[in-house]
Amino acid sequence: MNTSGYIADNLRLAFKANGMSDPIKTIQQIMASVPAFNRTGAKCLVVLPERRLFSVKTMHNIIQNDVVVPEWFPVCQEEQSAAVAGDDISAALFWLEKHYDGINKLPIKQLIPLAAHLVVCANQLNPKWISGLEIVLCDSDGVNRLSRESIEDLEKKAREWDQTISNLFASYNPQYTYAPKTNN
Repeated sequence: MNTSGYIADNLRLAFKANGMSDPIKTIQQIMASVPAFNRTGAKCLVVLPERRLFSVKTMHNIIQNDVVVPEWFPVCQEEQSAAVAGDDISAALFWLEKHYDGINKLPIKQLIPLAAHLVVCANQLNPKWISGLEIVLCDSDGVNRLSRESIEDLEKKAREWDQTISNLFASYNPQYTYAPKTNN
């Protein structure tokens, strides 16, 4: 299992068992418990039912006194708006900027297709750094990880949307007119 999957599964179990009274502490404890053999870099987002958003990442190679010290430790912070996990300079973030309106907040379930499309597009642009769509939904029903089948359906649909957009551009064949040429 990859690091993000391990974290997602353990967060779900911890929040079901212990509630969410101190989410930052709980998230950091779970990330600190990742087995050493599975400590790859991880960036993820956690959204709690009361619409609290946390960005989570692991840090490597701390610089102390101009010396790189290999160390692995979790960092978690609460965010006030949209947040990005993974390649935070990806051109795929266009979809977030274009379609997410932080003022008129949509229900979390309605944002899942947008999140899936963004991750699938980001993977196409940067497969070395972006892979593995994992979605854990926290709502009034509790904390639930989307099934592999649901993830595969979302990935398929996101690729279809991307292809539809490409086809729209490719099929558009206008007749252009040109401005008069000047001698300058």
